[in-house]
Amino acid sequence: MWHEAFDYNLNYIPVPKGRPRVMKTGITYTPTKTRRAEQDLAVLISSDLQGRTPIDTAIRLEMDIYMPRPKGHYGTGKNEGNLKKSAHRFPDRKPDIDNIFKLFTDAAEGLLWTNDSRIVQMDVKLWYADERAPGYDVSVFEWREEE
Repeated sequence: MWHEAFDYNLNYIPVPKGRPRVMKTGITYTPTKTRRAEQDLAVLISSDLQGRTPIDTAIRLEMDIYMPRPKGHYGTGKNEGNLKKSAHRFPDRKPDIDNIFKLFTDAAEGLLWTNDSRIVQMDVKLWYADERAPGYDVSVFEWREEE
């Protein structure tokens, strides 16, 4: 049966996970922006753990990701701050939802769960942060057999 293990509201502008880069020498590295974002998220996540150990069983993850709207979605002059009628309702452009999700799951590895391969079910939604600060609302559920 599923039991809620963690519930997070993280105000941090979501960043997509960058692809690994390869130097001419053949050495592979993670882009600096990705590395910094993973470190920042890990600090935010670990600040609320209160001594909990990472989950090492099946995990269900529910996540709402809130992206800031591009400046081009708003009017100028007397309409400054007003949303244009042509503005998209959903963030259905770059960055891709799977890359944003992947950066979070990698940052949480070893903190919320032992390995992101433990995630067996997920419900991830991408929104514009019109009514709140950009960031993540995350609920993590762990599977426990009933005795």
